[in-house]
Amino acid sequence: AFQAAWTYACKHTGGSTFVVPRGEFLVGPISFCGPCNKSPNVEIRGTLKAPPNPSAFKEPIWLEFRDLSSVNITGAGPWSCVGSLGKYPNEEDVNRVHVQNCTLIGTDNGVRVKSWSGSPPSKASNLKFEDIIMTNVKNPIILDQEYCPGKGKGCQTKVKISDVLFKKIKGTGTTKSESNFGVQFKYAL
Repeated sequence: AFQAAWTYACKHTGGSTFVVPRGEFLVGPISFCGPCNKSPNVEIRGTLKAPPNPSAFKEPIWLEFRDLSSVNITGAGPWSCVGSLGKYPNEEDVNRVHVQNCTLIGTDNGVRVKSWSGSPPSKASNLKFEDIIMTNVKNPIILDQEYCPGKGKGCQTKVKISDVLFKKIKGTGTTKSESNFGVQFKYAL
């Protein structure tokens, strides 16, 4: 359904908006390709989730916007390419996540990696976040290995996170932090 809606919006000769409605949607891998008659606006109201099994990916891409210019992506819905690490039993290890060339404006969270406390042992490795511009982002960079909502502090995860790269990430944050640009680390690597 998303691919058909994108194709229609892309071919439309006037202004158009591709809307992801409220709700949770298992999506991908999928490419939203141009060129378009006029680049559609993209409004994300719901949650986009990647397939939990990496074998669903023939290429190392989950969501791709390609051959487009001036695409404006708005909305409060998260893009959950990995989800919360360690939330469910029997989760696969996560490897080779690459987020590149994004601009985030006025979002709650920018680049976020979180793992649940009390999780079964697993791994997340080779996570790359690069060429990202943030404007007025509440929490620009979060690496949280103590995620346990409603249980207070001091929770610990068994998810081993390694080989994380943050490269060319710049912009402004709206939350004061001990470090520059709102970088938050809980249980540093």
